[in-house]
Amino acid sequence: MTKLSRKLGYLTVSVLIPPSHDLMVLVTNTILRDLSSTNLVDIQLGLVATANLITRHLISLVPVLVEKVVTLLRHSCHLVRQKSVALLDHLCNLEPSCWSEVSSSVIGCLADANPGVAVASVQLLSKHLSSSDGNAAVRLAVAASLEFHQKMTSEETQLPADYQYRGHLVPHLQIYCVRLYRRASDQVSRTPDLSDNIISSLQSILNEFTGCKDLIIQALLYETVLTISSLPTAACLLPSALRSVGIFLTSRHHSTVYTGLCALDAIFKQRPPRLTGDQEAAVLSC
Repeated sequence: MTKLSRKLGYLTVSVLIPPSHDLMVLVTNTILRDLSSTNLVDIQLGLVATANLITRHLISLVPVLVEKVVTLLRHSCHLVRQKSVALLDHLCNLEPSCWSEVSSSVIGCLADANPGVAVASVQLLSKHLSSSDGNAAVRLAVAASLEFHQKMTSEETQLPADYQYRGHLVPHLQIYCVRLYRRASDQVSRTPDLSDNIISSLQSILNEFTGCKDLIIQALLYETVLTISSLPTAACLLPSALRSVGIFLTSRHHSTVYTGLCALDAIFKQRPPRLTGDQEAAVLSC
């Protein structure tokens, strides 16, 4: 079967065949052959087909596919490695118990020579990393992500245009990193050096972006405020976080105001601050 025929076959199956149909098992056999191929095109075809065709109706096959995909994290082509990381996200969403088998491999991808693979790994860790991975593994993941974060946002780093959005350096990566710090808040709080570096990074985000009206930066500020509210050692940043939230609340865009209220709610649930008169007036005006 030619590559074009298999590609059309996968597309036809995704459109016409119900996920619960017995024919899907035969399609899975074809996918496994593609993932085991030595041909670059075949492998990528198998990765894309797995992400599109494997659903909860085929959840029993997820452990087999996870084993295949993990081996592709060491493939020589960065495109295969990056798509493999993205596919592991899909498979772990289907079967969360598989995360324990892949966490160490994903953490290792943070040191990948290709920044796209490392960014995808940070995104995956920001969704699935947990205390069950072990304190040492969690601290390693956070420390490596922080180092990668600082490297990618340094003015000395020369990045292609793909890593910029509206003139901002890797804002999506910064969002993933901030989420990751929040997921590992317990381990971060127990490690003074790591906590200090993360607080410094969060402070830099607030200093640089507070008042920016770009939606992607507002999303970053929102995630930063949530992380500050969840880190006991970041209480020193609450005044700066409240200033950012106050600007949200005075926006003329309803979605931005709502985001500010959600951020303020998160702060009050964790460690209620004392608001200034202007901040109280901004909240009441909503």
